[in-house]
Amino acid sequence: MKGYDERDAARALIAALTAAALAAQITLTITEARERPWASATFHGARHVLSVGVAGDVATIEGWLAALPEHPFAMAHHIVADIAVVRSANADVVIEALTVAND
Repeated sequence: MKGYDERDAARALIAALTAAALAAQITLTITEARERPWASATFHGARHVLSVGVAGDVATIEGWLAALPEHPFAMAHHIVADIAVVRSANADVVIEALTVAND
């Protein structure tokens, strides 16, 4: 896992999510961010769990969240291999993602 920094991937993911939300006229607030190393036989990266607050038009937010798994994220040195939106019992939004090194 030479040179891979999960925190760098987390910063890049948060920046990409924030930019995507802003482009959709949604305010995204990260309330908690956790990451841990991940590796397979051929790739290395990190798993991320982000608790987020969202503000904006409800229909816009719902559409944005529904489309998030197909969003083409632009991140230097990282690829979003998987991303999912999970809602907790109290309607908070949790985003789970897997980033892999692109080196």
